[in-house]
Amino acid sequence: MQRTYDTVAAGAWFWAGEGYSGHRLIAWKQIWHHCWWAVNGSQYEQVELEPALWAVIGARRTVRFDVKRIAFDVWMMQITDNGEVVWRDYKRGYTSLRPCIYGYGLTMRLFRVAGNTPSALPDPPADVTPRLLSPILGHRILDLPTAQATHYIARGFPKLLGFRNHYYHGNHRITGTVKEKAVPNDRPVSRRVFLFDERRHVLVRETWSDPVTGAYCFDEINPEPRYVVVAYDYKHNFRAVIADNLRAEPMPP
Repeated sequence: MQRTYDTVAAGAWFWAGEGYSGHRLIAWKQIWHHCWWAVNGSQYEQVELEPALWAVIGARRTVRFDVKRIAFDVWMMQITDNGEVVWRDYKRGYTSLRPCIYGYGLTMRLFRVAGNTPSALPDPPADVTPRLLSPILGHRILDLPTAQATHYIARGFPKLLGFRNHYYHGNHRITGTVKEKAVPNDRPVSRRVFLFDERRHVLVRETWSDPVTGAYCFDEINPEPRYVVVAYDYKHNFRAVIADNLRAEPMPP
């Protein structure tokens, strides 16, 4: 690879056949990333996957991308780096894809491109038919009704799929306390606390603060978005308290 811009990226684009639509898997800033692209060229939900420490100018690598449709619009995807599987997961979106080589801000020298080879991906679990898998995966893509569901738990999916494919999942957290104004000192209280994506105005998580300490915590969230925390007083003695422009911090080991 030879650099031509300050920001460089290389990988594959699985094009849906219209405009810019499709999935993009790239090594950028020495990390593999996945994101969706809309027809008009809008990129959304870029997620970090695995480290790609080799991705520097002048690197030569053998990379294989495997994509296999297992339901109407559900795809199993895998990245193999120098013969080692570094990432595999399920992504939903689009009914057909065409593989493309992607590079930005650099000149790539392709030594060999191989296609029409058997997929290295396994078949879906025998006890999960594609007809059932599609609606199940639909709940893994965060939307407002799903996020607001009383018993929505993202952890229910690992037994089925082995990985969580949840945009807001990560290894960071946001913590805080809820207190009620009192004299001489503010008093910790238990109140309902909501976590929103500041840009998309999507409800991400909800919890209750501890009645003794007033502490609340949103664990295992994605560090990329900026968040808004809203604490509501169900007794209606006080207006809601809002903290915006929040960044998640790394969770302790």
